[in-house]
Parts: sequence; C-alpha cells; structure tokens
Amino acid sequence: MNVIMRKSFILSHYYMKLFHKLQNLNQGSKSVEDYHKEMRIVMIQANVVKDREETMMRFINWLN
Repeated sequence: MNVIMRKSFILSHYYMKLFHKLQNLNQGSKSVEDYHKEMRIVMIQANVVKDREETMMRFINWLN
C-alpha cells in the first residue's frame, strides 16, 4: 500500500512541477534555439501533445 501511495503522490507532484515549469518558462538570455529545445524537453517529459496549428496560433496571438 505504501508503494502505491508513494507512486501516486510522486507522479502527480512531478507532473504539477513540470506544468508549472512549462508555464513559467521564459527565454531570458538564452538563444531561441536553446529556449525552444528546453520547452520541447519539458513538454515531452510532461506528456504534453499539442497540435502544430494550435501552437502556431498561440504565438500569433501573443505577437498581436
């Protein structure tokens, strides 16, 4: 039972941390390539699957 509880808690906590990291990710002094690479890594770790068109629309709306 302890193993099941630990596994359940750690997974939910881990994913919450990843989503928080993804939401607060900023470019700062990184190059665009490094920023994009870090964003993709966190998205893969968090199992975030987004449609390419949806992502493009998000950035277009951000630019306006």
